[in-house]
Amino acid sequence: MLVSGGGSALIPYPVDAISLQEKIATTDLLLACGATINEINCVRKHLSRLKGGGLARLAAPADLHTFILSDVLGDDLSAIASGPTVPDPSTYADAIAVFTAKGIWDKVPAPVSSIWNRANWAKLRKRRSRAIPLLKIPQPH
Repeated sequence: MLVSGGGSALIPYPVDAISLQEKIATTDLLLACGATINEINCVRKHLSRLKGGGLARLAAPADLHTFILSDVLGDDLSAIASGPTVPDPSTYADAIAVFTAKGIWDKVPAPVSSIWNRANWAKLRKRRSRAIPLLKIPQPH
């Protein structure tokens, strides 16, 4: 698989609980409040089935080889195209913190905020934290 900068926009597959329109509305809200690209990506990874290592989890147990072309300063593999084949170091709490720090938590579409309510946290964390089997991350050259 080839992953490169801008790839994140090509894989907007949202989690079951939200629609693509709700995910777009959430991203638009983040853009309008001046969120940084890192803040936006943190949130988008947690609203996606593919980003933040999700594609690798879905591909398991198949062998998956990824060629990554970086457009990110420092070559953080989890940031390039939102890291579809790389584990995500951020948490749901980090994503919620983006909204609260920007003062927009009350403007988030209800289905988006509800997936992170306390009743769902345990289930989400368990599903999201599943290891990506046999993941070997080479150092960028």
